[in-house]
Amino acid sequence: MLSIESLAEVTARCIEQLHKVAELILHGQEVEKTAQDQAKVLTNLTSAMCNEVSSLSKKFSDSLTAAGSNMKAEVLNPIIDSVLLEGCNSTTYIQDAFQLLLPVLQISHIQTSCLKTRE
Repeated sequence: MLSIESLAEVTARCIEQLHKVAELILHGQEVEKTAQDQAKVLTNLTSAMCNEVSSLSKKFSDSLTAAGSNMKAEVLNPIIDSVLLEGCNSTTYIQDAFQLLLPVLQISHIQTSCLKTRE
């Protein structure tokens, strides 16, 4: 189904962006941004990504409901359920990727602290 493929594509792009942010955090230690500030930005970014995926899955299910109004409920309901379930799975994947950024923030904090003590 195209809607599930689209959700998978958006989810993959979100996780790629979180990976890129992790790389930037690790390579940009000279920037005066505390780990706490970075965590707040990442939290907001992750929240926006999850909201977007949830919104997309809702729009897809609404479109399926409108387009399939003449279909039997036994056929339409499992399709809609699958789309909504994959939307929930997608947000879980994004949230899990966010959780995996914790060690990156910890390393960033340690490196920043070491740089400050050397100065």
